[in-house]
Amino acid sequence: MPSQDPRAKVPSERGTLETSVPSRVTASTTGRVAGQSPRVERALQRAAALDLLALYDHPQKDRDFRKRLLAFLLGVHQTRPRGTPSFGLIPLRERDERRAQALTAFLADSNLSSQLAIDVATRLGEVGGVEVIPLLARAAKKGSARLWSAAREAIARIEQTRSMLIVFVAMEVKPYSGVGGLGNVMKELPKALVRRGHRVIVLTPRHASIDRSKLIDTGWTGEIVNCDGREPFQILKDSRDGVDIYFIENDLYFSANRPGIYGDRHGPFGDNDKRYDFFGASVPQALTKILKGTRPDIIQLNDAHTGSAAVYLRNDASFNSTKIVTAVHNLGAAYQGRFPGHHLEHFMFDRALFYPAGPAEFYGEVNLLKLGLTHADGVLFVSRRYMEECLGPERGEGLHGVLQEVAKRRRLWGCLNGVDYETWNPASDEKIPVRYDLSDLPGKAACKAALQKAYGLAERPEVPLIGALARLDWQKGWEDVMRAVRYTEATDREAQFVLSGTGSEELEERLIELAEQHPGRVVFDPKFSPEKEHAIYAGADLFLMPSRFEPCGLPQMYALRYLTVPIVHAVGGLDESIEEYDPKEGTGNGFKFKRDLTGAIDRALDWYESGPEGRQELLELCASCDFSWETTTGPELAAFYRELLFAP
Repeated sequence: MPSQDPRAKVPSERGTLETSVPSRVTASTTGRVAGQSPRVERALQRAAALDLLALYDHPQKDRDFRKRLLAFLLGVHQTRPRGTPSFGLIPLRERDERRAQALTAFLADSNLSSQLAIDVATRLGEVGGVEVIPLLARAAKKGSARLWSAAREAIARIEQTRSMLIVFVAMEVKPYSGVGGLGNVMKELPKALVRRGHRVIVLTPRHASIDRSKLIDTGWTGEIVNCDGREPFQILKDSRDGVDIYFIENDLYFSANRPGIYGDRHGPFGDNDKRYDFFGASVPQALTKILKGTRPDIIQLNDAHTGSAAVYLRNDASFNSTKIVTAVHNLGAAYQGRFPGHHLEHFMFDRALFYPAGPAEFYGEVNLLKLGLTHADGVLFVSRRYMEECLGPERGEGLHGVLQEVAKRRRLWGCLNGVDYETWNPASDEKIPVRYDLSDLPGKAACKAALQKAYGLAERPEVPLIGALARLDWQKGWEDVMRAVRYTEATDREAQFVLSGTGSEELEERLIELAEQHPGRVVFDPKFSPEKEHAIYAGADLFLMPSRFEPCGLPQMYALRYLTVPIVHAVGGLDESIEEYDPKEGTGNGFKFKRDLTGAIDRALDWYESGPEGRQELLELCASCDFSWETTTGPELAAFYRELLFAP
């Protein structure tokens, strides 16, 4: 039976190996159940080994391990294993849990060779949790000095990954700054990782909109020498939810006379190439001062704005053992950080990186996202579906070849972003008129009535209210929103629309005209505020999100939490997070379309017109969805970071 001593000790020539671990070890982690016959044990161990073969089937680094595992099966079990199943892109967390279970069951086999036992112990350090530490300690106690050493290193790795030092670098971080999903992610993901026991630092510019008086001046400074001369920067600080946020302050590029983050109503700032490169060059300098010699385990760079930082970190010996992640929140052509080739003199990285098909070159242009992709240890997409789309030419925007090379090295992964349910929770949301949940639907009805009243719409509970809230950009599918309005009127389907967004002046004019053409049916609000955003999620019955492409999408997840049923285009993260409602099977959480949205609009309106009882099942399915950082995305990202830490 497993030892109940929470401090396992392994004798050695230099003393004992001590680890503080939970006292309970389950049968699944030891591979043995009390009273189990040796024959059953060996059958379980063989099944575990076959499962393990499948899980280790592809990575080149595990080829020798696989050979030894096959040799053991052929020699000990006297049978040749048949073809192993294909696991595809199973979640990393699930794969690691299965690897750990198979490895621990395998390690319990007394016929295991010394070398294979060492291999198993080493790999347990890569995928196991604290629950395997007692098993490692006991195996080391019975084994050789080499096995003891492997077990000690494995335990150290497990302890390291329980509390990693993770740095995020991003141009926007809410609530300080933000124009889209990136700002939300940089607010919510670091907090979720802190709750999992990691230390997290965020590095971002101090934009003009951020009140300097509310930040702490650290007194740390730096200087960047670029084509504009010597440009100093200061480092300011704030802390929220256990996360330390540091701000790079420079008046020329960020902190003075800049009404936006990337641009203003007239378009992108003309010196964004210099701004992004300055920020990238400041990263290693700032982190050296902030961390004072401590080495980060992971530095995650986010989107093209931080692409050059990957080069500068690579060239700094202080970060040699740090793994660099480039996270792609949007691969669209407008978001790759492309600049004319003759702007090369504006950048501080080595000109040798700019040559035909080179790391910085893209059809004669400088491409900062490509630079980040080619200099990262791992590339992370904000949904698996979007990652798969971008591996092809249609959605890869010219970078699909680069991504395919990353995928061959098994350094490419996709993971849906999550939601902070403390912020997005109608039961506690102070930004909405009435708090509610699934057990209090009259509260949601009150929010709908308040939204209708606020925008001058008839307060009619029997008429479905459709909300659409997004950046005014053609990517967000606003032409389909306009088509939905015209379609419902042309087919005499009763519906009201509340639309809101900021961005393109052309789109704003089109939407104002649409509202004027359909009084009483459509309202458009060009002024964004968090209060209006929450009010639309709470008050609408349906949420329309017909993006042309969507890397992840957060609004559809927010809508689900507010019992507002999404209608989405089946692309990227929308396709991954929303399943078509099937009333016969009682499955799904929304409505989807691939080409023509009118069918999805009809199905959604039919659902609403079925009445309160007919609507109940889908609302229950929406309420059961869990896209929280804590239970889904956070653990999966931690597994991805862990994978990179131990990669060769």
